[in-house]
Amino acid sequence: MSVPLESLIERLEGLAEQVTATMELARAMQAEQSAIDHDAKFPPGDLIDVATAANRFRKKPDTLRHWCEHEGMGVKRGARWFISVSLLRKREGY
Repeated sequence: MSVPLESLIERLEGLAEQVTATMELARAMQAEQSAIDHDAKFPPGDLIDVATAANRFRKKPDTLRHWCEHEGMGVKRGARWFISVSLLRKREGY
């Protein structure tokens, strides 16, 4: 009877390790999103990634990255650019 219990304990310990790793990842993602949303220049929730903006506004990602870098319409976090939706709408006349 102790073999099934040992097996169960091992499985639960493995699941606990997975939950811990997943929680650490979720906290890191939350911190990253918080840093993106709370950029001093842009209001919270105003920044979206360039790929999403390209689809939403039907613009080339390279154009949006250029606007971010050279016209101050966004910020770079790691290797990714995030663009201000409000500035993009204003530029496009929405």
